[in-house]
Formats: sequence, structure tokens, C-alpha cells
Amino acid sequence: MAPAVHVSTAHALSAHAATSAASRPFAASNVRLSGFARRTVHGIQDAKQYVRLRESKQRVARIRRGGSAPAPRASGGGEQRAVETIAREGETGGSESWGDSNGGDSGPNPATFGAASYATAYVAAPPFSPPVAAAAAALQGEFAEVDRLVGVNLKRVLDAFAAARVGRHHFSGTTGYGHGDAGGREALDSAFAQIVGAEAACVRAQFFSGTHAIAAALYAVLRPGDELLSVAGAPYDTMEEVIGLRGSAGHGSLREFGVSYRQIELTSQGKLDWDALSAPGAVKANTRCVLVQRSCGYSLRETLTVEQIGRIVEIVKAQNPSCVVVVDNCYGEFIEEREPTHVGADLIVGSLIKIPGATIAPSGGYVAGRADL
Repeated sequence: MAPAVHVSTAHALSAHAATSAASRPFAASNVRLSGFARRTVHGIQDAKQYVRLRESKQRVARIRRGGSAPAPRASGGGEQRAVETIAREGETGGSESWGDSNGGDSGPNPATFGAASYATAYVAAPPFSPPVAAAAAALQGEFAEVDRLVGVNLKRVLDAFAAARVGRHHFSGTTGYGHGDAGGREALDSAFAQIVGAEAACVRAQFFSGTHAIAAALYAVLRPGDELLSVAGAPYDTMEEVIGLRGSAGHGSLREFGVSYRQIELTSQGKLDWDALSAPGAVKANTRCVLVQRSCGYSLRETLTVEQIGRIVEIVKAQNPSCVVVVDNCYGEFIEEREPTHVGADLIVGSLIKIPGATIAPSGGYVAGRADL
């Protein structure tokens, strides 16, 4: 595997938890992140913002010492109220928790300052207006839930890295033919499989996109005479050419390969038609594969939750136990505590360009699930 693959994929996985589909600029973890991950989570603040944050730190220190704090510069009162709230909370017992111990300009540290106060101070600090600060304060419960998921998913990733013995040598280039690649590909596949609760995984930069990875999975599972069933209406537009619904019908599509296709339409409310899926004969004897698109894609339906996908798996397996459930997991990674493979999906497929790549990986995709597939 080329060095760029190691760096982009492994770095992205280590920083993935705060860059989920629900990612927000205020997301912070109570776990101390690496310098790389912190920059990924919070971004690099401009110089003016840091000056204001440092001044807020000094006011917090003065209030805790029993003194009075100078008024902030033209903040409309929002920042001062946030600073006084932080000082009263006394979460860390010392002002050095915001920035370094020498009063340096390193910015707020969510690991020691506390996620709630960090979010409050970050939003309330200039140039944010009081209405924005008030709106952020009302959303602290939402931010706290994101922070909790960050911790859960980050721990899962770090545990998988430790189990796969990911080391510094995996981030270096190799010479020659790269046989074994110093265990790099094996370590990455093993770590990813553990992260998503799969028996095995194939994580490669050579998958150019999510569509490429999904197509590879479908061609691996389906054979002439088999049926592919989409249970959430029409799939992504790019998948229509893979299936043979348009464009490439005579250029190596599944239809040309002898695979038939059927889809269960959404209800008039844009929801999954559970009655149609549960009806006798919905999943036929030759329905070899059921495709579940987790994201809403270009439709207006709701994105499927892991719990809903688990219910789909139960309904499908009850009608045809040998049917393979493949989940298009693009945009769905790490936004819940579990992945579809944790609730019985046979394969999950996605792109490294999106959430797992944290916008760092220029290409790549993955297929994870049952080892025999």
C-alpha cells in the first residue's frame, strides 16, 4: 500500500469520531485527542479569534481569584455572560486549563476544560452575536450527545488500532513489490473490521468511489438468474448504470450479466413501505441480494437508522435466510454507536472520501462483513 494510503486512511480513522455526518464545529471530546485530531475537530482559528479567547481566559482567571473582570470589547455581553458562567462552574479548578500553563495561545482544550463550557465559550466568543450564543446555549443537549458519541466511537477506533498493533512503521513507504506491506494492509483491514463489527474487511484506495465499492460487492454476490431487490426505492443515480436501468445496459451491467432487478417503492409520505416488505412473496426464492441504501440520497425520505436496518434484516431473513443483505453505508459511518453489521447486515459498503476519510482521503472505499462473502 502506498504511503499516502496509510497516512490518509489511518489518520482519518483516528480523527473520524468528530467528523461524523452530524459533525458540528463545536463538537468536543472529554478524551484528550492528538494534535492532529484536535486540528481536525476544531479547525485552526484565525489570529483575531485566538486573541479574544485569550482575553476571555484572563477574565475567567480574575473572576476565580475573586477580582473583577474587565468588560470584553464590543461583544454585546454574550461573551462576558459565558465567561462568568464558566468561572462559576469551576470545572477544572484553574485557569490554565484554557490554553497552556504559561498563558500561551493554544486555544481551549476540550479534554481538560469540559465539553459543555468549551462549546459555550466557543460560540459566545466574538465575532458571534448574542442571538447565536443564545441559540447555541439552547442546543447544549444536542452538543452533549454528539460529544458522547465522539467518545464511544473514538474509543472503538483506538481499541481496534491497539488490537491490530498499528505502529509507526505502518505510516512509512515500502520498497520492492510490497509483499505483505509490513502488515499494513492486513492491519488496516483487521482494524476496520473490528471497528464496524465485521468478520473481515477490504479497505483500499483502489476503490475510486462508494459506487465502485458497491458495484464490486454486488458483482461478487450476484450470479445469472439471481434477483437484486432494493427495499428503499430507487438507489443513487450512479447505481442505475451499474444495475443496467440506464446508460450502460449493454456495457457490463448486472442486467447484461443476467441479474434481474426489482424495487419496493417508498410510501406517499416518503417512508419505507414496511407492509410491502413484510408481505408474502416480497423476498422471493431467487432474491439473492437485498440492497439497503442507508442515506436518503437524492430523495426526501429520512435516513435509515441502525435499528431500522436491523428490522429490515429480520424481515428479509425470515422470508429467505440465504438472501444477502448489502447496506450502502455511505454517509452513515460513526453517526451512531453501532453499524449495520452489528445488527445482522451481511455486507456494508462505503466510501473513504466521505466520513471515514474525514475529507483527507482523496479516494478509496471499503467492503466489510461476512468473511465467506
